[in-house]
Amino acid sequence: MVLQQLNRAPGRFGAAALALGFAVSVCGPALAGPIGAIGDVYVSDGDQTGIYQYDGLTGGFVQNGSQGYFAGRSPRAPYGNAWGPDGNLYAADFGTYGRWSIDKFDGNTGALLATVVNYNNTSVTSVAKGLAFGPDGDLYVGDWWRARIDRYDGTTFAFKAGYQAVPGENLLGTPNGMTFAPNGNLMVVSGGFNKVLQFSTAANGVSLMGTFADLGLSQQPQDLTFGPNGNLFVTGGGQAFGGGGNVMEFNGTTGAYIQDFVPTLPGGGSTASLRFDNHGRLLVSIAGAIEGFNVQAYDAASGNPLGTFIADGSGGISYPYFISIKPVPEPATIGLLLVGGMVLGRRRGV
Repeated sequence: MVLQQLNRAPGRFGAAALALGFAVSVCGPALAGPIGAIGDVYVSDGDQTGIYQYDGLTGGFVQNGSQGYFAGRSPRAPYGNAWGPDGNLYAADFGTYGRWSIDKFDGNTGALLATVVNYNNTSVTSVAKGLAFGPDGDLYVGDWWRARIDRYDGTTFAFKAGYQAVPGENLLGTPNGMTFAPNGNLMVVSGGFNKVLQFSTAANGVSLMGTFADLGLSQQPQDLTFGPNGNLFVTGGGQAFGGGGNVMEFNGTTGAYIQDFVPTLPGGGSTASLRFDNHGRLLVSIAGAIEGFNVQAYDAASGNPLGTFIADGSGGISYPYFISIKPVPEPATIGLLLVGGMVLGRRRGV
């Protein structure tokens, strides 16, 4: 089934969402556009040159790259994407091996604002893929081909530090997705060696701490995220070597395997990216001859399937890949919106 109607629930928004909703209701059209996109789902198309936007509640198509929204620059295609602390969306824009950029797009209009990192060295094979902003505000980029993680200043985007895998030291392989743990450490999924590695970013550096979780027989696992229960969830990738095509759950503190939260796909498909949304669901992008190329929804607490969230080809998307969700503003921002809404509400007699 395709998800069409859902009861709107506060979920992780809580009281902040109610306050935000009140502010929207009284602040008028000037605020309705950007605030309406909070919680919307943004999906990089692995085959196309755009990032597609979908309604965060229903999964309905909103806008895509071919219409100018978060459009890539042909023949480039976005891989990883992440929301910055400035409220804008950043995308790893892949051109050819050895030529890529990190582009910044306006978080409300989708307009290209700047290319903040430009890598152009065709003498080496290099592809940017995983992206994450740290609690320090810096941008971390995984170089999928060079087994490397680079750190850039979150304001100037000047290069600060990097970690280059050394043969025999550890198995970084192909760094795909990355995220930050509640303890502030950087977690990176190694596609080549089926592990989650943990890095320290103290003292403006990037240093390997060791293996956090072993993903077993996964094949090219792609992405990871922490769930509402504090545990780590990882997509298993493909199934060519007897593993993958699932979503695994690990203890968020020890890295111990707990369960296959989403069982292996029966048709041999692959699980790519995943995110917990604001409505009690886990969204997983999948690709398979039988399962199709879409985004499925699962209950965030039980893992029970809820149906198709983004259907095959919705809005023209070809290969749903990395997923991001537009975050709720910081509490201070919500407070300002609420105060503004209350002031306008009094003037209007609300």
